[in-house]
Amino acid sequence: MRNTLRLLLPIGIAVVVGLAMVGCIYIPGNFQRIDGKPRPETFFGKEGSAKQLWIGRATRADVERLLGAPNGSPKPGAPFVVYSYRITTGYNLFLCWAMSYSNCEERFLRLDFDERGILSGYKVYKDEAPTSWVF
Repeated sequence: MRNTLRLLLPIGIAVVVGLAMVGCIYIPGNFQRIDGKPRPETFFGKEGSAKQLWIGRATRADVERLLGAPNGSPKPGAPFVVYSYRITTGYNLFLCWAMSYSNCEERFLRLDFDERGILSGYKVYKDEAPTSWVF
């Protein structure tokens, strides 16, 4: 027991000193929205699932009733709409200055609709909306 303590103490000190020298610790985030609301893609699922909006059944009006107006669409009547939101990806803890801040990233949820206005699919894009989306 005493030998183990003699070994753990220097290792612990080395770890603390090493972290202090680096000055920053990254703590992974929960990847949830910064406003506390559920991520919008969690509302979509296959027909028969417990999700609120079913692919192949939900209409544009159903989507807007639940999520509100989209943040982006190329033009009225376009085959897709876009919802953007920010999520927390992690936290930086600065040991030397006793402060921290969160890392946030933008996400884009693209919802595709068929010619009848029925939801045909969705995809989440990270960081940046594709340049082919002209708004």
